Amino acid sequence: GNNLNGTIPTEIGQLENLWVISLTKNSPTGPIPSTIGELSELRHLDLSHNHLTGEIPTMLSNVSNIQLMRLNNNNLRGNISPTLANLKKIIHLSL
Repeated sequence: GNNLNGTIPTEIGQLENLWVISLTKNSPTGPIPSTIGELSELRHLDLSHNHLTGEIPTMLSNVSNIQLMRLNNNNLRGNISPTLANLKKIIHLSL
């Protein structure tokens, strides 16, 4: 990891051709932007080992092409949404 900090900008959802987001082992804080759920081409989301807080956005279940999602080792709370079952292509899920 690097030493990136601050919040993940909601504008990340505008990068519509993005396949990979990997911010593992950095220091971002705050919630996971629900706009990530708008990235229909996203295959790999790794936000593990950070200082993210809040709930896992239910919008993440809209990322139909995602194969890997790692959100472990953060300060997330709340329920795990049953809508994650919509992720039919997922092969690795770490919460």
